[in-house]
Amino acid sequence: MFSPTIPDDLLDAISRDIEPTEEPFAAVAASCGMEQEELLQQLRTLLEKGVVRRFGAILNHYAAGMSANAMVVWRVPEPDVERVGRIIASFDAVTHCYERPPLPDLPYNLYSMVHAASWQECEATIRQISQQTGITDYLPLRSLREFKKSSVSLRPEVGRGDAASSEG
Repeated sequence: MFSPTIPDDLLDAISRDIEPTEEPFAAVAASCGMEQEELLQQLRTLLEKGVVRRFGAILNHYAAGMSANAMVVWRVPEPDVERVGRIIASFDAVTHCYERPPLPDLPYNLYSMVHAASWQECEATIRQISQQTGITDYLPLRSLREFKKSSVSLRPEVGRGDAASSEG
């Protein structure tokens, strides 16, 4: 079994925002005291071993004009979860889609986050998802205000100070 030993400086460096430049990993490598190719090889190994799933940009949807969003919970029959989850996840307006066990007071098992420029557009997307999946038992939980939004920190004691507070 692969048990990664990731140097703290590398862990810290890949846990922070990376500047959008032509060679974004050059500064990360320099901060770790290594050449860019060495850093990239270490990252490839972490990807191959499944320690890191991917590197990608995180869009600040409020800054991009997507000020309406809702967590939509869906009650989906167990045999249909995979099919319905894939359909929901295929929508561009959906940023998260995952299964959770139903709770006594909240008997829904698929959760999705839908973003849009307006609440009307968000509702229209939710209706379209319902039509395409055939699932009519759902509950949109509209976001009113964002208190915090940050990337996952691989070392919680290392703060990045990127919390936000936005009206939505």
